[in-house]
Amino acid sequence: MRRRAKRLHSGTITVTEPDTLWATDATEAHSEEGRSAVFCIVDHATGEAWADASLRMDRFAAADILREACAGRFGSVERAVCSGRFATHEQLRLRVRAFARTYNREWLIERHGFLTPLEAREHLLHQVAVA
Repeated sequence: MRRRAKRLHSGTITVTEPDTLWATDATEAHSEEGRSAVFCIVDHATGEAWADASLRMDRFAAADILREACAGRFGSVERAVCSGRFATHEQLRLRVRAFARTYNREWLIERHGFLTPLEAREHLLHQVAVA
């Protein structure tokens, strides 16, 4: 069994300035009419949340709540409304990819017994190999 590296954080991420780090997530819920998608955005600094439900579970439905949050917070969804984050697409791309690497290595997922996604992958592959 491999040794665990020291955790860089406790599984939570906080920032002190509003509108600098938002989290998004999606899940599904059910009514008597059938399945619905639920989309949520949370500001990591304030804990404010935006949420909505949709009959569609796709990127267009997810973008609806993001447009609503941006328009409410910044007054628009036009280009550069949140300027000051990234000057170029390549800067944005590199930061998004770096986040995904950090997430996979360090984020603790409750449904996997507080393992990181990479640890959960190893665990699940081991279970399949044993079975």
